Amino acid sequence: MTRKRVTMKDIADRLNLSINAVSLALNDKTGVGEETKRLILNTAEEMGYLDQSVKYMQNYSNKNICVLLKNRFFRDFRFYGRVLLGIEEEAKKAGYDVFFSSFETEDIPTCVESRKVAGIIAVGKIGDSFLRRLNMMFRLYWQIITHLRRQ
Repeated sequence: MTRKRVTMKDIADRLNLSINAVSLALNDKTGVGEETKRLILNTAEEMGYLDQSVKYMQNYSNKNICVLLKNRFFRDFRFYGRVLLGIEEEAKKAGYDVFFSSFETEDIPTCVESRKVAGIIAVGKIGDSFLRRLNMMFRLYWQIITHLRRQ
């Protein structure tokens, strides 16, 4: 059984918005507020519209960054909390959206696997072999941020 192709009209109907508003948001044009744009993009993602849209991948994948962080580092709010907030704040200033991906095992993050990001920021201690594997598979831009505790 094939899945029905999601259209802008489907997204507009679900959100009770005009097709024009959905089109403006999906094409990164002015005319809709940031909150509405985020709602439209989140709904489009949820409904599978973005996965089928080559135009979206061209428009948006270059405006997204994936931040990788092992689960155990989320507990260190004093340091990593400030780092993550700083990354998000600076990314927004530069016109980027941020996908945060925490992990325990070295599985490929969905946002990377589906090629929805232009680059990765690896925060904390992440294995070299995992980073090399990601680099070989996806050829993305990288930035590594680490923090060593003083004893």
